[in-house]
Amino acid sequence: MNNTLFRHVLRKLACVTVAVACIATARATLGQTPYMVKDINPGSASSASAFVNLFANVGGTAFFGACDGSHGTELWKSDGTAKGTVLVKDLHPAGTSCDSFDDAFLPGAFGGLNGKLLLRPNLTLPQIWRSDGTAAGTQEFATGVSDVYKAGSALAYFWDGSHPTYTLYRTDATLAGTVAVSTWEQPYFPPPNLAGINGRLLIPSGGSSNVGPCLLSSTPDGTLSDLSLLASFNCTFTGVRLGGVLNGEYVFTIDEAALWKTDGTPGGTLPVQDPAPGAVAFPFTDVNGTLFFWRIATVPPFLVEYQLWKSNGTPAGTVKVIGAILGSSSGPQTSNGEQVNVNGTLVFPANDSADGTNGELWRSDGTAGGTFKVKDINPTSGSEPRNLTVLGGMAYFTADDGSTGRELWRSDGTSAGTQRVADINPGPNGSEPSGLTPINGTLYFFATDGVHGQELWALKASSPPKSKCASKKMTAIATRALDRAKCYSKASSKGAAVDATCLTKAASKFTTAVAKAETGTDCTTTGDSTSLGSTIDNFVDTAVASITGGAAGPSKCDSKKITLTGTEASNKAKCYAKAASSGKALVLTCLSKEETKLVSAFTKAELAGDCSALSNAGAIESQVTTFVGTAVNPLVP
Repeated sequence: MNNTLFRHVLRKLACVTVAVACIATARATLGQTPYMVKDINPGSASSASAFVNLFANVGGTAFFGACDGSHGTELWKSDGTAKGTVLVKDLHPAGTSCDSFDDAFLPGAFGGLNGKLLLRPNLTLPQIWRSDGTAAGTQEFATGVSDVYKAGSALAYFWDGSHPTYTLYRTDATLAGTVAVSTWEQPYFPPPNLAGINGRLLIPSGGSSNVGPCLLSSTPDGTLSDLSLLASFNCTFTGVRLGGVLNGEYVFTIDEAALWKTDGTPGGTLPVQDPAPGAVAFPFTDVNGTLFFWRIATVPPFLVEYQLWKSNGTPAGTVKVIGAILGSSSGPQTSNGEQVNVNGTLVFPANDSADGTNGELWRSDGTAGGTFKVKDINPTSGSEPRNLTVLGGMAYFTADDGSTGRELWRSDGTSAGTQRVADINPGPNGSEPSGLTPINGTLYFFATDGVHGQELWALKASSPPKSKCASKKMTAIATRALDRAKCYSKASSKGAAVDATCLTKAASKFTTAVAKAETGTDCTTTGDSTSLGSTIDNFVDTAVASITGGAAGPSKCDSKKITLTGTEASNKAKCYAKAASSGKALVLTCLSKEETKLVSAFTKAELAGDCSALSNAGAIESQVTTFVGTAVNPLVP
């Protein structure tokens, strides 16, 4: 019996032994199973280069570099099938080593343009190549010493030449459309980063080592003789650095500190935050019209504070979200530069003192209260999330949970929805996924299963299936939680014992609703009315005890807090119910909105002055989050 089959049999036996755990894992993946696309370099050898694991998307086809053992690391393409994963062309026939840097395929900073792949291979001469995915259509078409920078939907630019004379080229990926537009003759190198905004090419420049005058200019067609000077600055460090687009304007930094924006015109080039309270740590991430970024500030006398900021592009709308002094446990300290927008919420890796140096997955809705750790994946030393990307409304990343090694994980921004996708390499070593890239509904990456080397793997995205049954059950959970809370709220306001008839009525309504839901044909689980009811009742009873401290009342404050707790739990469960009903991803802002409302309402309730406990919104919020995840997660189809 070969090793692969033997592992498969062991997994089947394990599932027979612990059926419940296997069922839970199957539900967690929602039918998504990673698979090895092709063993490009057969056996235990790896096709992934030690120097490049990047993918480019051209018309829904994945282009990447790989080594099959006969050629060096060359240009390949894949449609997600073994048959459709082929060598495009051997660009460097003399190279055969998979690990030689000289033979490595190194794509530039840009991929597709007008249906063609543009790349800058690591060959003897500086060349720009283009490819249509065929050997005949993969040709050198220009010489160039820089990466290729896209400006608009149909044009790109690159530099060629040698110091001190360089030529700026514009291309549409055709020979006829590749033309020299300007000559650069300055005592310093041409700008390494170009970008387009509103039909204009942005060109940052500065003196030697970016000390002295530095400029930001724009031109409608790349012709330097037609430059419009947007702004001039006195730089002392890194000069003008382009950041990202926000609401039709390009945000950029001066010396990686002061924050400015431009629409490509002099009048539309304005300060956002200048002077700046610390250095900017890239990148910028646009979350539905709000730009998130990090600053590193010095806190007297010698401490460093990593601060999460947000901006709407105006000085007044640029504010600190949260900051934590290094060594404290009050919040995130660092981000490794990978942060993504998951359904309107920023998801990013960061660490506090409890995570050691490796960190965990965090999220933020742009408020201090809404910025917190999503899940403690590795409680011992931190899971060090890496390679964050988004596919199908979920964040995919790699993490090490301390027992299975570094594997592929995903998250919807909630603790219950943060799960390992699969243990690709069974055991403690991990499959070490890298290069996670979503292309045309498929996540491509390199990984090892312990039998093969680092090879091409993929995972097909699928929308969460609709389930009226699950949605109705979640709604029933929402109703019972609120109804039971109201029974206790009424008792607390009167200083009386809870009405048993009220509790019985709430339970009866729930049992009837669940039974009706299970008459459908799309139920993930059935016969769980009793267990779900116990989960709900235990949550409400625990929350009531936390709020009242066992005091009988009467207390208007306690009564109000009990109702607020039941309301939040109910509304959060309804967020999940809506997602199950529509077959769409859970909207995280639906949850965060309820969390913000609870904190504000608790503060207001405490003005009554007869509270059994104060400042307990955070503790109650934690109970609500745990309850909702525990109650609804088994129902997710």
